[in-house]
Amino acid sequence: MKKIITVEKTLNTGNKKGVMFLPMIPVSTFKDYILPEYIELRLPNGHYEKRKVIFTIPRLKPKELEVQYLIMLKSEREENFPKGTEIWGELTKSKTQIKTIK
Repeated sequence: MKKIITVEKTLNTGNKKGVMFLPMIPVSTFKDYILPEYIELRLPNGHYEKRKVIFTIPRLKPKELEVQYLIMLKSEREENFPKGTEIWGELTKSKTQIKTIK
């Protein structure tokens, strides 16, 4: 299990569809790994839970920045995951070479 990010901000996606976590993660972070299907959320109060996750790439990005993933959870509210929540995942080595998109 490896720490992926410490949440700086959690945002509702609208219409009670879920939340997204910031900061975003450069695609190159996972270049040698398969993206995890489940993550472990470690809250500042000591509680933790395993959840199914969505890694998505936003459509717009500044040209000078590398493409980045945004982590999302369905059917959640931002107040459930305060700043400081840690996102951990089981990272499995990929058997194929993945090129970084810029």
